[in-house]
Amino acid sequence: MLTEETGADAVVLTQPQPRLWRITAASERVVLQAELDRDMLLESLVSIDGRPPVAMSYAPDIADAFYAPDAVLAGRRPMPVGVAIWTAPDLVRRDSRPIRAFACSDDVIGQLGHPLTVNVGRIGRRWTLGADVGDVVLRMNWCPGARGSWMRPARRHLEILVDGKDVTPQVRSQGGAVGVLASALNAAGQVGGSSRAATTNSTQVRGSVVRRE
Repeated sequence: MLTEETGADAVVLTQPQPRLWRITAASERVVLQAELDRDMLLESLVSIDGRPPVAMSYAPDIADAFYAPDAVLAGRRPMPVGVAIWTAPDLVRRDSRPIRAFACSDDVIGQLGHPLTVNVGRIGRRWTLGADVGDVVLRMNWCPGARGSWMRPARRHLEILVDGKDVTPQVRSQGGAVGVLASALNAAGQVGGSSRAATTNSTQVRGSVVRRE
């Protein structure tokens, strides 16, 4: 449910009409006001730190606002707090293996002196993998399914952002995602470096090019 996604400290649920539900959920910094027709979200407004409310229609976006308001205000995807990978569901462990293997590869360790930081953990009700290199942000998401199972969401299972722009449609696969991370590492040259400062206006991705405008 939407209220479970937020992890809010206080939730008020009212039913002004037989099919209409109104939700107000609040934490120390975030307030959500939403209307639902049974389980269908009609409208939701999220305010952070008293700022003017912003419309959000996707439950994971709402969860992000409660989980990491500073990241949302900065226009960034939250990074999950990493947990031991064996505590993650089987699907999460299997799907995340190529990214985790790349992070611990000899090439990466030889370049950085240590594995690339890849966090796998919970944000709201979903499991998320996060890896950031310079201006490149990679996220993978999994959501609850039926009877305690886990599934790949129809939206934003794999996300790649370069300079804040969503280039996932060009990347399409984990192989492409690994290519973007490798290019960003080569461009940055060091941990915390900026790929923008060290590259031209494009990033090679397995034979394709992700353009930076």
